[in-house]
Amino acid sequence: MNHPKISRINCLASIVCIFLSSLAFSESEELSTLNVISKGELTGGASRLETSIDSDSVQFLTRFDGLEIPRDSRFDIGTSNYSVSFWFKPAIGFSGSSKNILHKGDSINQHGISIRLKGGNNKLRYGVTTSAGNVFKDSNRELIIGEWNHISFIKKSSLVSLYINGLEDSALTLNNGVAGSTSETILGSTPWQIGAEGQYSDLKTYQREITKLEAASLYQAKFPPFEMEEKLYVTGPHLSLIH
Repeated sequence: MNHPKISRINCLASIVCIFLSSLAFSESEELSTLNVISKGELTGGASRLETSIDSDSVQFLTRFDGLEIPRDSRFDIGTSNYSVSFWFKPAIGFSGSSKNILHKGDSINQHGISIRLKGGNNKLRYGVTTSAGNVFKDSNRELIIGEWNHISFIKKSSLVSLYINGLEDSALTLNNGVAGSTSETILGSTPWQIGAEGQYSDLKTYQREITKLEAASLYQAKFPPFEMEEKLYVTGPHLSLIH
């Protein structure tokens, strides 16, 4: 028998999901996986997946596998607002060493976008390079190992916000301007850092900040609330349903 409070939450979540699914992104603002992941060059023993959460995905079985995506002017980031979003299904939890998930920058010390899996837990470490050097912040929540996690990295003015599964997790305040980057983008293993094992899918970039509702809709497009198990978890101020 369903608990009445759970049923009410599911009902409300379904209504919200219908509203979010009506939101549309402009094709001129969004790069689909056709323009991003499929153009990348596999490194190590990485492989492509035809059936996954999205039609164009890659899988890294070892920490030496990766995907190098050549520079595309539409993926360049400057000093204004920008965002990136993607799906990540980590295969292995923390192992004592930080592992790259996504890096856009010329070297280990130059980050237009940097998202890593921490070495001591399953949290994310994200950051950018500013005119005063590199700045990073750790996520509040940990990723769920063996499950799909949706990640959105949003730079707006002097704030970089991280969203996990459609919910705002944390934010990094920038006291100096970002350096930007016109380099290639790397998923997984880089020449200077081992990569996070797992599956990566549906990488999108936007030359603007995406909104809270848009970040939520990207997650809800794959996991509508009414298809989720009636299970709750609390993370700080957030109350959410999980799949």
